[in-house]
Amino acid sequence: MSLHTELERLIGTAIVDGEFRANLLESPISAAAQFNLSAEEIQALRSASTTSWDEFAACLHDWIREAPKLRHTPTSRWNPEEYVVKRIAV
Repeated sequence: MSLHTELERLIGTAIVDGEFRANLLESPISAAAQFNLSAEEIQALRSASTTSWDEFAACLHDWIREAPKLRHTPTSRWNPEEYVVKRIAV
């Protein structure tokens, strides 16, 4: 399971909805208001702002790929899926 489900949902919406995609490029924070993004994900949107959808999507894709390594915090219970994610990411 992804740690960034809402951000991935935002990207999926942008892929299929041209009007949302244009709004996302023009004003990423207000366009993303309908999604429950973390503060880190909102910062990723700010830093990914460009005029090209391809560049914007590539920035977010790279951020999502790196995010588990940088931001993953373990739960108090042992979770085998979490262990696998950690081991693969190292």
